Amino acid sequence: MGYKLNGWNSLVDLFLKAECPLCQRPASTASSQDCLCQDCERQLYRCRLPQPSKFWQPPLPVLAWGEYGGTLKRSLAALKYHNQPQVARLLGRYLAEAWLDSPAIARSLQPLVVVPIPLHASKQKQRGYNQAELITRAFCDRSRLPMAHGLRRDRATEAQFGLTPEARQQNLADAFCVDQRFSKRELSRTETSRTVLLVDDIYTTGTTARSAVQVLRQSGISVGGILAVAKAVQNV
Repeated sequence: MGYKLNGWNSLVDLFLKAECPLCQRPASTASSQDCLCQDCERQLYRCRLPQPSKFWQPPLPVLAWGEYGGTLKRSLAALKYHNQPQVARLLGRYLAEAWLDSPAIARSLQPLVVVPIPLHASKQKQRGYNQAELITRAFCDRSRLPMAHGLRRDRATEAQFGLTPEARQQNLADAFCVDQRFSKRELSRTETSRTVLLVDDIYTTGTTARSAVQVLRQSGISVGGILAVAKAVQNV
């Protein structure tokens, strides 16, 4: 999607519903800024991990805002499957706050550029947007980090849910490639070579993240880690 970051609020306002997307309460009880009603937002915040940076360790550092389940799972389902893109603004802000609460990590990786995990063009056309991109835009709006479209998903893949680890790897083999506009040479032109932070909505086994990291590193691009709104329960 080619809209600029300063058009983010206008895009979300276009889709903004008059009721909470999780419980359908009327607009009078919904937060105009965050789209969820107070009760649902309170329940969502209970999903926050006590130490989002706990998993920031080699070989693939991960920072996750919350545990995948309960209201967070419902929020992501609303975002991805029920045409509720406004939910991304709140989730991206929460993810940014978790990042900003980990200043030592941020300082160790400067300078940075944030890259969302892409959808295949057919899936994005069907959904109308890439949820990881919307989360990334909200994250960057709050964190003030730059965003770039660094990856393309050239091959359509099955949903990863329910696949074995081996099937997940095969499913994502050669699925990603580095965007032609985004290369080590291109990065070097912008101040200095930047370290990439990947952003996705959910981190489960890490197969998607590892596939994306491998493609970037093969092109000589440094990847610092991945940020995810939710981390699967079995991996917590």
